[in-house]
Amino acid sequence: MTIAVVRESTRIKRMYDGANLILLLLISYAVYTAYSKLPERFPTHFNFAGQPDGFGGRASIIILAALAWVITLTFYILIRYLGRNPRYLSMPHKEEFLKLPEQKQMKYWALISEFMAGTLAGLNLLMYLALRGIMLVAMGEATFLPFMYIWPAMGILLILSVFYIIRLATLPGKLIRE
Repeated sequence: MTIAVVRESTRIKRMYDGANLILLLLISYAVYTAYSKLPERFPTHFNFAGQPDGFGGRASIIILAALAWVITLTFYILIRYLGRNPRYLSMPHKEEFLKLPEQKQMKYWALISEFMAGTLAGLNLLMYLALRGIMLVAMGEATFLPFMYIWPAMGILLILSVFYIIRLATLPGKLIRE
């Protein structure tokens, strides 16, 4: 049972990994194709009404795309590091959990990896949609940041976060009681 659960979690994480790679490539491609069409100065920050309230140059769009790559790399380093160093992780029933056999602990580490990769996919989707919206405004195709692009990504992030936080908070207790 444990191995099947870990395999399923690993399969889901790999789907998130693929989504992250595709989204990073889309971000890079969008910036690459739009860069020469962008004006020297354009809006890079928007208020809650979608109106521009911060401006930057062309380099700022490259920095935003690079930020998505850096955040992704950081998350994947954390995914790899946390499973090897559980003492740095805050979790319910930690002392009892760390006394469990490694096979049972693997369920939790697999779920953490899945959660982080899924959250990252939501963040990369949000970054992609935000960059697309910024570029639409910069090229004059929109007068304000189209939040209809961004709200679905924020909703996905919220749903993923709540789903995984509940599972991560309850799993150690379940593993201890088994």
